[in-house]
Amino acid sequence: MVIIESAPNGGEDEDTSTQINVVESNSSSIKSTEETNNDGFETASEGDGAREEEEEEPVLAPSPSNEELQQGRYEETIKECNKALELNPAYMKALIRRGEAHEKLEHFEEAVIDMKKIVELDPSNNQARRSIVRLEPLAAEKREKMKEEMIGKS
Repeated sequence: MVIIESAPNGGEDEDTSTQINVVESNSSSIKSTEETNNDGFETASEGDGAREEEEEEPVLAPSPSNEELQQGRYEETIKECNKALELNPAYMKALIRRGEAHEKLEHFEEAVIDMKKIVELDPSNNQARRSIVRLEPLAAEKREKMKEEMIGKS
């Protein structure tokens, strides 16, 4: 586990560097020091000893699945969300976006599965609960239509 401590450099302007000390939780020694540039972004070199936290969510840079979802490219949204969820199965934004894309494509069963996973991870998510209540009857209706079509083809 990595703990990041931030301390301003003694009395300098806000626009100047801020020192970041990265410390291992099981050791009191400083592993590395990073500087931030004038834009406030951290600069780091390869091999500086800093490690990212393992629990950090993967980023959809800059949320391509959200853009694709808004543009009606639902299949592409599902593919991008699947990639993100392979890295982190609990990535809420990807679950929400994939569920929305499944709903738009009338993949109601899959949308319900995603919404149930969201509620499992965040029981206070009332929007996902409402989606389940709304989508389950649609999924059941679609199943019935598929059964009727299969029986009619026999």
